[in-house]
Amino acid sequence: MINTDKMIFADEPKFAPTDLNTWKVMVVDDEEGVHSATKIALNGFTFEGRRLQFIDAYSGVQARNLIRENPDTALILLDVIMEKSDSGFQVVRHIREDLHNNFVRIVLRTGQPGQTPEEQIFLNYNINDYKAKSELTFDKLFTTVLSSLRSYKDIKTLEQEINIRIQKEQELNIYRNTLEDMVENRTKALTSANAQLKQEIQERKAVEKKLIEAKDAADKANQDKSEFLNTVSHELRTPLTSILGFSSMIKENLEQKIFPVIEKTENSLSTAISNMKEELDIIVSEAERLTTMINEVLDLAKIESGKVVWVDEEIEIIDVISHAVNAIKILSDNKGLKVKTNIEAEHVHIIGDKNKLIQVVTNLLSNAIKFTDSGEINITIKNQDEYIRCEIKDSGCGIPKDSIDSVFEKFKQVTDTLSKNQKGTGLGLPICREIIAHYGGKIWVESEYGFGSTFIFYLCRNDHSHYGT
Repeated sequence: MINTDKMIFADEPKFAPTDLNTWKVMVVDDEEGVHSATKIALNGFTFEGRRLQFIDAYSGVQARNLIRENPDTALILLDVIMEKSDSGFQVVRHIREDLHNNFVRIVLRTGQPGQTPEEQIFLNYNINDYKAKSELTFDKLFTTVLSSLRSYKDIKTLEQEINIRIQKEQELNIYRNTLEDMVENRTKALTSANAQLKQEIQERKAVEKKLIEAKDAADKANQDKSEFLNTVSHELRTPLTSILGFSSMIKENLEQKIFPVIEKTENSLSTAISNMKEELDIIVSEAERLTTMINEVLDLAKIESGKVVWVDEEIEIIDVISHAVNAIKILSDNKGLKVKTNIEAEHVHIIGDKNKLIQVVTNLLSNAIKFTDSGEINITIKNQDEYIRCEIKDSGCGIPKDSIDSVFEKFKQVTDTLSKNQKGTGLGLPICREIIAHYGGKIWVESEYGFGSTFIFYLCRNDHSHYGT
């Protein structure tokens, strides 16, 4: 409540130009004192965070001009008698009838309230309130302005909602007017698409039938191939075992019993004996290589056909590495290569077929030795998340960049000036890939031509094993 008895009149404030953070209030009165008193009474007034911006008019003519320039005025405090006795009424008619502005709230203030009956004024003029200047105390002025601004805000809000609704209705009419055409066009398109789809389905069924027939034929061919390889390999293995066995026996008897006697009696035959030894060594070596080739063909055929028997057990990865290193020791010693083992993950257990995993590491070490003439081979075992990571790194010739992606393909060998004399079946790495994949692992190679290769594989530790998925 404002205490008018103890009101201290402050200097008249300077008001900023129109902005969106103010409510425009037009004071229309031919007395300067009314303007000043109104501003003082409403000094500091805010509504919903917005202060007041006053627009001063001192005559009816000036008021009409200013309202045209400021159609967003929220409230007009309008004197009735100014240059004419009905100046205020003429301003009301101009705003409502000429400008069609029904949003601005108009409060008539008059110093002669009895001149025209109040009810007649409300009937004849579209005003929102009628006050005698004598009754507009500071408190009454405050409540009048507050209620007028609230009413203005509600009307403007309603206008926005109505405009939005009108806009939506217009959009709806547009959609409604075009919907039938859209539906008709869509129906035609769907009918055409349906006919085309039926044709495509028939064609696809025909293609699928051919694909199924081709797949069945390929599966049968693959099965026939596996059975053929299995049969041929078994048929070759039996005589080959005999050839290898008898060749080894003949070589042993000749070297231990016959050659020593001949060399003592016939020195002239020493060259022939030396040649025979070399030829026997070649026979035994090639028989061993052919045996290895047949074994690898059989191993891969069994894995691909799902006939391999996996003997899974809990094993320590270090045992697998140790067995593999011992298996290739003769090969590494013959080339003067050191095989170093760096175990960063001790006592790590995995679930797997021990012999199959030894076969993987042995194959990788054999390849490393085969393509390394000097330097060393390093084996590193470490934990990485839920996996055990094994790296086998050599200092050999490396792999050309365009051949890296194909080293795990069947019967694929990297042939270049550094490795063209190396022999192999091209099945060792595919077998490694199949074994590692069976246990949910991954194997790949990183190599730079001329600077060696690193073969890496992951296997799940025992507590995270998910092989066979």
